[in-house]
Amino acid sequence: MRIIAGTAKGRKLQTPKGDKVRPTTDRVRESLFSIMGSFEDCVVWDAFAGTGALGCEALSRGADFVYFSDSSRPSIELVRENIGRVTTDQNFRVIHAPAERAIAELSHDPDIIFLDPPYASGLLESVVDAIAKASAIGSGALLVCEQGAEESPIQHDSFEMDDQRLFGSIRITFLVKRGVGP
Repeated sequence: MRIIAGTAKGRKLQTPKGDKVRPTTDRVRESLFSIMGSFEDCVVWDAFAGTGALGCEALSRGADFVYFSDSSRPSIELVRENIGRVTTDQNFRVIHAPAERAIAELSHDPDIIFLDPPYASGLLESVVDAIAKASAIGSGALLVCEQGAEESPIQHDSFEMDDQRLFGSIRITFLVKRGVGP
């Protein structure tokens, strides 16, 4: 696994031993980041960081600030190691907590939120609901949700589906948080 583009292009990232963490593949990350374009002037939250590959890619591509959160201690250690391979800046924060609790730790309103929990676990629906209720997440925030292709696309009344793509056995759904209106 490597960084695809930006200031850290080509740098290899550590991957976990075993199959408890399922990193987003280089091919899917490359396609995903090509679709999304620039990350300059963006605050990003990699909510189920695992290896931190999505957040590290965003840092390499110029994100202003990146939050990494995960509930697993080994994943947090792996994230810290991979961040060190990508940047020496301090434009990130690592939070050891489940995504639903990590929301309270965000001091910057994220523009882009990567949600890549274990497939078919119910965690995606739970976190999208928590994000919908969080005042720390403003309207216009983009959720990038990864699921198994066989799963129904994630939907929520507080979000508008902007796009959806299939990459083999992976479904990526882009949701935009709606504004609060009368």
